[in-house]
Amino acid sequence: MSSLRERLFPPAAADDSQISSRSAGRVRLREFSTWPIAARAVFATMLLSVLAILVVETFLSTAISDALYELRRDRSLEQSETMRGTLVSDLEPLVGMSVNERQDVIISFMEGVTAGDPKVFKGLAVIPVGPTPGDAVTNNGALTAFENAEFERELDAANDQFVYRSIEYVEHGVSGPAILVGTTIDVAGAGRYRLLMLYSVSQEQETLDRVNAILVIGGAVLVLLFFLVSLVISRIVTTPLKRAARAVDHISENDLDYRLVIQGGDDLARMGTSFNNMAASLQSTITELVELSELEKRFVSDVSHELRTPFTTIKMAAAMLEMEKESFTPSGKRSLELLREQVARFEALIADLLEISRHEAGTVELEAKPTSLAGLVDEQVEQLVPIAREYDADIRVHHLSDDTVGEMDSRRIERIVRNLLTNAIEHGSGGVIDVRTAARGSTLALTVQDFGAGLSPQEAQRVFDRFWRAAPSRTHTLGGTGLGLAIAQEDAEAHGGLLEAWGVKGETAVFRLLLPRTPGEKLAAAPLALVRPVEKGDTE
Repeated sequence: MSSLRERLFPPAAADDSQISSRSAGRVRLREFSTWPIAARAVFATMLLSVLAILVVETFLSTAISDALYELRRDRSLEQSETMRGTLVSDLEPLVGMSVNERQDVIISFMEGVTAGDPKVFKGLAVIPVGPTPGDAVTNNGALTAFENAEFERELDAANDQFVYRSIEYVEHGVSGPAILVGTTIDVAGAGRYRLLMLYSVSQEQETLDRVNAILVIGGAVLVLLFFLVSLVISRIVTTPLKRAARAVDHISENDLDYRLVIQGGDDLARMGTSFNNMAASLQSTITELVELSELEKRFVSDVSHELRTPFTTIKMAAAMLEMEKESFTPSGKRSLELLREQVARFEALIADLLEISRHEAGTVELEAKPTSLAGLVDEQVEQLVPIAREYDADIRVHHLSDDTVGEMDSRRIERIVRNLLTNAIEHGSGGVIDVRTAARGSTLALTVQDFGAGLSPQEAQRVFDRFWRAAPSRTHTLGGTGLGLAIAQEDAEAHGGLLEAWGVKGETAVFRLLLPRTPGEKLAAAPLALVRPVEKGDTE
């Protein structure tokens, strides 16, 4: 029998369902909640940091790209305005001149313009429009490929304003961004011309590429720094938690003297102080409970043994009075009968107290041998037939399995079955008592169901407590010590089995006994259900 300390702090079971704070289950990569706190904190920090850096870098790259483009566009428009003014100035004095003379002036103008930066300015085209005679003059034949009906309409609608658009320009087999600027000029006496200018944005693109590379490198450095910072912060936070987890493990392993080392005065330190106070209070409470348990066990053992001497004397005196009962008056005989009943009750109480003391002391030894649970039930039912008739109880036995043989202490199992049957007879209100046995694999099962006073869920939880009564006003004529079901549960646990109760108040009460075929063997799935129908005589 385990001590109170062992009950409060049971040893860790081999079953995987028992999970300690030291090993809180398996880490599954797909289940974020199973990751260690430090890993979750670092991962969340890194994810948010990367997202933040990406957002900032995207914003900066876009802003710088727009700024560079606008700067190149504005410079291109300024340069185009200068070239248009120069061309108009060159063409105005040519009123009345021939077409060839105007062509020469335009070519001379174009040669002067191309003396600019060749990396930026990529070409110029002057195209006569409408009835203006002459051919298009250009220093870059590719410019005429960008002229189309849509662009011409935009130029005509612009009313001598500049029109520009971004294009892809291919030079020496390499494409790059460029700005095409166009406008229309009217020169009195010289005609109407369309002016096209091409400006490369490759330098700005190279600048943007270098900036983006710097942003990527800077972002990578920031990610690394954030990773190191998150590791440090997670270590600062999780180290006290790990200490607390180790402390909980020590407490759960019955090391009640273990305490946390308090450092600093922050929230974690206050948590450690609270934990130490809790551990001290728990230790004091457990110590008191252990001492009370030891006193209880000693008291039960001492009382049960000390009562044997006066009980033996009383029993002998009752036997002597029994021999002289013929000389007693009727009232004396009645008193002797009451004395005999109380002596029997007193004897049962002492026997139960002795049995309880053996369980508490852990001195119970099973005398297990192959026994049929079904046969044992039949024997007990047969012995209780007269009592059942007295209470108008109808005991119906159903053996649902052929093989119910297992290694068991027949005396203790008989006591369990007798307790369950007498309890059902007494509280079954003279109705049907449904008794079933079954087996599945390594587990044997017995259920006893009556349809009398029933049990509420709260009563079903306390029915195995010592000296507890479901209803004090009910009569108890077959038992009376209040220890029968408590001892039955102890006997079941001594076999490695389980005794449970369930019921519905005012309708039914069910008790289920589960036993392994070999004491101490692990129980398999229960062959019989604990929660059962409330119809009397219902069969499976």
